[in-house]
Amino acid sequence: MKQFLTPILLCTGLGFAMQAQAGHNAQYVSQSVMDSTAASASYTVSVTFKNTGTTTWTAGSFRLGEPANTWNWHTTRVDLAPGETVPPGATRTFTFPVNGPYTAASKLQPFNFQWQMLKEGEAWFGDKSPNVVVYSIATPEIRTNFAPTLPPAPVTASDFDFDHFRGANVLESATTRPDGVLGWIPTEAQMATISKSAQDMNLNALRMAVAIPLNGSDTSALYTAVKKDLDIAMSYGLRVILAIGGYDKYNGACSWEQGYIQVDQSAASFIRTMYSHPAVMAWDLNNEPLWFASTSDCLPNTSDYQNVVDGVHAMYNLVRANDPSNKPTTVGDSPLPFMHYWTDIESFASPHLYQTNMPQMAYTTEGTMRLAKAESGSMPMIVGEFGYNVPDHVPDEAAQAAAYRAYFNELQRQNVGSAFWSLSLSDDQHPMSLINQDGSLRPAAYVVKSYHEIARNSHFVTQNVPSVMKAGQSYNVSITFNNTGSNNWALVNYKLGTLNPDNNLWGPNRIALNSAPAELVKPGQQKQFNFTVTAPAKPGVYNFQWQMLQDNVAWFGEQSPNVAVKVQ
Repeated sequence: MKQFLTPILLCTGLGFAMQAQAGHNAQYVSQSVMDSTAASASYTVSVTFKNTGTTTWTAGSFRLGEPANTWNWHTTRVDLAPGETVPPGATRTFTFPVNGPYTAASKLQPFNFQWQMLKEGEAWFGDKSPNVVVYSIATPEIRTNFAPTLPPAPVTASDFDFDHFRGANVLESATTRPDGVLGWIPTEAQMATISKSAQDMNLNALRMAVAIPLNGSDTSALYTAVKKDLDIAMSYGLRVILAIGGYDKYNGACSWEQGYIQVDQSAASFIRTMYSHPAVMAWDLNNEPLWFASTSDCLPNTSDYQNVVDGVHAMYNLVRANDPSNKPTTVGDSPLPFMHYWTDIESFASPHLYQTNMPQMAYTTEGTMRLAKAESGSMPMIVGEFGYNVPDHVPDEAAQAAAYRAYFNELQRQNVGSAFWSLSLSDDQHPMSLINQDGSLRPAAYVVKSYHEIARNSHFVTQNVPSVMKAGQSYNVSITFNNTGSNNWALVNYKLGTLNPDNNLWGPNRIALNSAPAELVKPGQQKQFNFTVTAPAKPGVYNFQWQMLQDNVAWFGEQSPNVAVKVQ
C-alpha cells in the first residue's frame, strides 16, 4: 500500500507546487551573517525577503527555510509570529538564532548559509538568498595557568572610535636589514616616508610588530632601530602600538616562532626599554597567536590551545611587571571565535577582520563587525587589521579603493576605529600597501583620507610679553594655545608663527615644538611656547601677534591678542 500511495502523493504535491508558483513569490532583499563561528556557539542572523507574489503570507504555513536541509545551523525553518501576515508588497526580516556548525577541526571549515521562502507541504518559491560561505572552528574551553596579576589598564572609550583612532599597520620585509635587524622594522628613511604618508592621510596611529629575539641575544641594534622609528613617528604626530612577536606557545616552537620561555628575558628588557618612550601608546601582546598556530598546524590537541593561551597570558603578566606606566594592552587575533580567549587581559579589543571574499562582503561585513563588538563586551574596540591584496583579493587599484570605501562605510556606521594593512615600501608588501615606494598615495589611500577629514584649530589661552623693551635687548616671552582641533600637532610641521608682522622683526618668526624627544600636542592639550625675542634696533611702537600654522598647509585657529610693544 505504501509503495502504491507514494507516486500519488508526489503527483499531488507537484500540482500544489504549480499553483504555488503562480501565486507565491519572494524577492531577496538583504541578509546579515558573520563570516566565522565557533563550533556549536549561539549567534543571531537575519534575512529579509519581500513578498512579490499575489498571496498573503500567513503564520503556520509560510516560513523561511534552508532549502538544503543540512541542519548545520541547528534549524531549518523560521516561522512568522503567531497570527502574523505579510501582504503582497511588504517585506519581512527574519531575525533568528543559529548555532555555529559543528566541527572538531582547529582550522576553519566552510559551511553554506542559504535560505528561501516556502509554503510548508506545498512548495519552495521565489529567490534564494545569495549563498554565503561561513567558516567554523573548534574553540575548546581553556582556563589559563597564568591568571592576570593585575587588571588591564583603563582607557577612554572615545579614543578608539571612528573619528579618534585613525591607524595603519607598518611592516617592511622579512629580509634581514644590513645592520642585522629583521626587516619588519623600517629603516629611518623608510619610516620618515611612511610617517609623512600617514600624516598626509590624516592618520594618528601606527601599529608596528617587533619579533623578540631569543634570550641572550644581542638586542642593541634592534632597540636602536625601534627607538629611532618611534622618534620619527612621534615627529609626525603619530603614536604607536608595539606588537610583541616572535613567540607563540608558552613552551615549544610553532613554525619559526619560539616559546615564551625562550624569549621572556629579551621581552622583559624590550618592555623596560620602550615603555617610557612618549610615542608608545599600547602593547599588542602577540600578533595573531591562535591564528598563526592554526594555520601552522600547531593546534592538533586541546593542550596546544592551552599552550598558546598560556604563552600570551604569561606575556601580559610580564608587561605588567616591567611597564610601570601601565600602558593599555590588546591582542590582535583572528578569526572572531578566538576573541574570547583574550578579554581578561585586554584594555581594548583589536580583532583582525579580513573580509576578502568580495562577492560576500556585502552580506558579512555588518554581521561580522556587529558580532565583534558583542564579543568585546564593554571594552572599546578597533579593527586591528584589514586590507585587500591586488590582484589576489581585488583585480586592480580601483577595485581596492572601492573595497575600502565599502568597509569604511561600515566602520563609520558602527563608530569603530581601525588600522588597515598596510603602509609599506617593500616589494613583498606592495600588493596590500596603500602607498607607492616613493610614499605617494595610491587610490585607496585617498579613500581613507576622505573619511578622516580633520579640523585644525587652536584657542588662545594666555601670553606673557613685555609692553616696553629696550632697543636691541633680548627678552623671554611665552604664548599658550589650546589644541581645539581634531588632530595632533606634530614637531615636523606644526609651529607658532609671527603673524603681525609676518617677518623676522623679532628674530625667530617660527617657533617649533620641543624636539628632545619629539613633542606631540593632542586635541584638548595646551602648549606653552617659551622663546626669546630681540627688540628692534630702532625705537618705536611695534606689533607683536602670533598664530598657529602647519607649514606649507595652512594658518589656523585664533590669533594672540596684538601687543603694541614700545621700544625705546
